Amino acid sequence: MNFKNNNILISLLISLSFCVVYLFLFDFIRYNQADTINFVNATKILFGNSDVVDTQSRITKPVVLLLPGIINYIFNIKIETVMLWQNILLFISTGLLLGKLISIFNFNNKFQYLGIFIFYTIQPIAVHSLELINDIAGYFFSILILYLYFLWQKQPQLSIKQYIILATTIILGILSKESAGLAVLVIIADSVVNFSPSKRIKNFILLFASASIIFAIQWFINTYYHTTSIVINVVEEFYLNNGFSIKFEQIIHSFDTYWLFVALGIYYLIKNINTYSYSKLLLFAGAVSVPVLFLWATVQDRTISVIAPLFVIYIIYAIKNLKLDKLYFPLVIVAGILNISITYLIYKYNISNLLKYYLVIFSIVFFISLVFKNKRIFNK
Repeated sequence: MNFKNNNILISLLISLSFCVVYLFLFDFIRYNQADTINFVNATKILFGNSDVVDTQSRITKPVVLLLPGIINYIFNIKIETVMLWQNILLFISTGLLLGKLISIFNFNNKFQYLGIFIFYTIQPIAVHSLELINDIAGYFFSILILYLYFLWQKQPQLSIKQYIILATTIILGILSKESAGLAVLVIIADSVVNFSPSKRIKNFILLFASASIIFAIQWFINTYYHTTSIVINVVEEFYLNNGFSIKFEQIIHSFDTYWLFVALGIYYLIKNINTYSYSKLLLFAGAVSVPVLFLWATVQDRTISVIAPLFVIYIIYAIKNLKLDKLYFPLVIVAGILNISITYLIYKYNISNLLKYYLVIFSIVFFISLVFKNKRIFNK
């Protein structure tokens, strides 16, 4: 087996291992997600059932409904069963694609594996990806779009076929989960930071064409199925909450202790802005993306963690620049394991204040490790 195949196999094993662990670890909450019934009902409505109600207009995400609906229609297999298997495949595929995406940003295999580990130990991804909702589809398509985009940008010029594939992937992604729009924001950031006017125009034509088709499909769905649009859903949520409903604890819990590494990654990207070729892009993409996370009026860990593919690169860039693999690699591994362990205990046993104690203790260890690093450098 050659080196390339070894790399794919290791990424697959990491992804598959997390999938198996989470299937068992969070099985007790998998079918408690209130939105599951709306996805099931939306699938039934899409295939002609008029006796059920989709109260949250999940039919506006038709791509994730197609396979469960077709399998149910032909083989009479429960929609919920197909949804779970669909999410399992998306979960594993997302890890494989993330490793490929990380390699494009000039990180070696070791950092690719670390990035996959970090991604899967972000608690909203661990908890909600294998529920019967469409969160994992958003991550899958975000990463797929970005991987194809940056892979092909290495070429002098994209072909018409590649533009069509990119546009199709963007359309499928956003019609699966609107969070796939993160990839569009990164493409916009790259167009502003790195491209000549001619390439910039081609990118905006690509995005405009994709958006036009998405809105046309949404209009058809809204008209034919008498449902509300994504935009109206956002507005209704805002009025329902009488403004924004923001809990600081939810923002913290979206990345838990990884926030410390995200902040350090931003510091190193700014510090190395003229030496690391992707610094400006990554910083500008973050600046563009973060405000969009607050468009949904109910701000929660699931909505904040949408930016995870970008933040994973921030984190591994921080680790790479710390240059103490024997210290920070184990620290990240411990952080990831504790993120999920603490989350399990909170969900399973409703232990109060556990997260606060964990964050305080880990933060102290983290800052002590930084002091230790600076002393070592000074002594050299």
